Amino acid sequence: MPYYLSPFIGAIAWTLLANPRIGFINNFFTDVLGFDDAPFDIYSFGGLVLVMALYYAPIVFLFVAGALRSMDPALEEASRIHGAGALGTALRVTLPLMAPAIGSSALLVFLNAAGQFGIPAVIGIPMHFDVITTRIWIGLGYFPPRYGEAAAFAMVLLGFSAVIVFLQQRYLARRSFVTVSGRGFRPARARLGRMRLVALAACVLHLMLSIVLPYGALVFTSIQPYLSFGFEPAQWTLKQYGDLFNNPLTARAIANSLVLAGGGATLTIALALVVGTIVTRTRVRGRHVLEFLATLPAAVPAVVFAVALLWSYVFLPLPIYGTIWMLLIAYVSHYIPFGVRAASAGLAQIGPELEESARIHGASWLGTLRRIVIPLLKPALTVGWILVFIEIVRSLSLSILLYSNDSIVVPVVIYELYETGAYPALAAFSVLQTIMVFAAIYGAKKIGRLESFMQLK
Repeated sequence: MPYYLSPFIGAIAWTLLANPRIGFINNFFTDVLGFDDAPFDIYSFGGLVLVMALYYAPIVFLFVAGALRSMDPALEEASRIHGAGALGTALRVTLPLMAPAIGSSALLVFLNAAGQFGIPAVIGIPMHFDVITTRIWIGLGYFPPRYGEAAAFAMVLLGFSAVIVFLQQRYLARRSFVTVSGRGFRPARARLGRMRLVALAACVLHLMLSIVLPYGALVFTSIQPYLSFGFEPAQWTLKQYGDLFNNPLTARAIANSLVLAGGGATLTIALALVVGTIVTRTRVRGRHVLEFLATLPAAVPAVVFAVALLWSYVFLPLPIYGTIWMLLIAYVSHYIPFGVRAASAGLAQIGPELEESARIHGASWLGTLRRIVIPLLKPALTVGWILVFIEIVRSLSLSILLYSNDSIVVPVVIYELYETGAYPALAAFSVLQTIMVFAAIYGAKKIGRLESFMQLK
């Protein structure tokens, strides 16, 4: 669940919780428990890493949990039979066999964290801790903008990402990680005994730190007339939510986000369907190159992608710079790998004889696609659409460098409200964005393909 929430909003929520002067948690320790000094300071390197870890840990969980479910338990049983204990088996058998899943998830976390702008901006900038993404944003904030400096930082970040990808591939290519044999098996379950309470406490703690406390703080702040940490129900109001739709700027941002998310997700899935069909259903020369190019943006940090688009379009004689069309191009280009993954996975489950039968009976390629392929692919395409919709709605790293006053979107407004200190309005906007995301996830549940939705990530 934490992955589908915006890490940027989570970072803002943690500034409300662990601000050394006015944070909810610190106030509880100093005012209620009598501590002399605030025990927590979110504006620290540890606080920055904590928030990053909370909202990127689900990526590792999804990868490793899937790999563990498909691993033959006989490998671990053989280790124990030969005298290795639980710890020895984990270190010498289980973890090495999980290397592909751990490496892939670590790479994805690195790429997401390296291109993350929101968390370093909210927590890092106040403590004068610069990262490449914030330096790019600061450079583009000058007048005239320092495009050369931004491009140089982007190339450094892209170089680091390329080195990490290369090293991971070299490591995995030299080893065999086959764990699924021809015979059937069930994943082994270990009894935790007394440790089950410790495991339960760890799970509850993670839930509290990543969801309950941050979003509890946001909801509480959103119903305040001004930023207040006192419990005064008589002053609670929904005025902040009403102002979101009455203010022309915020109303425009909501409309832009919904149009871009809906239109961008639809266009992305349409292009992904074409790419997936060419790759899996034709023998066109160069189709694997097309697949590689369609999935390449997933390996490029979002901020680097945004800088590349700025360089590409700022010098072109096309009237799209600073318009909503530029954001649409950025979203579709960067998130098409999600759509290709959804379309390709769905097509792999459909036998080609269905399409061949349609063509034998006189149906055209478009007719076959419309009457057979798309209806059968509807669950997978819908899941892919929702996934892209969520990514666009919460995208700050792309939007912050490409927006204008006319193309402003919800994440950018939230960041501007944070900079001006309008915390009640910011909190209300954050809650609204979260509702939009979970409404999309609820749509995935209604389709009945939530498990496939998780596996796509």
